[in-house]
Amino acid sequence: MKVSAKDKDIILARLCDGTFTLESVWTSNWKEYFKGLYEDYNSLNAILSQFERYGLISRLSFMRSGSMAICIHLDAVDLLNAGGFYAQEKLLKDTLEKLELEINQLKKTVPDKIDFFTGIGANIATCLALLKLS
Repeated sequence: MKVSAKDKDIILARLCDGTFTLESVWTSNWKEYFKGLYEDYNSLNAILSQFERYGLISRLSFMRSGSMAICIHLDAVDLLNAGGFYAQEKLLKDTLEKLELEINQLKKTVPDKIDFFTGIGANIATCLALLKLS
């Protein structure tokens, strides 16, 4: 099961589309609600669990049979308006790449700190590699 930032943004956009009132508990059949968008129970359950940990939703129930009861918080709309998970991931990648370039420049100008900068550069490269996997 691989879930991408774009997958999470699809679910986030659907939850924030105005179908249901924010900050209110509503019930629906998730199989119908997400039909044509995202229909894999395990992946959808994982995404909603993460949304709950992030405070974007409160989930009262999410059953394999199709029923769900959920409360969408305003934080979900705020994240969507800020570009969603994909924008967050891209910003992090861009920031790490910029930092890597700056450290490589510093290594050239301050050779006595080369081990320090090399260690930081290696950590950044590792983070970038992990982000490219997702």
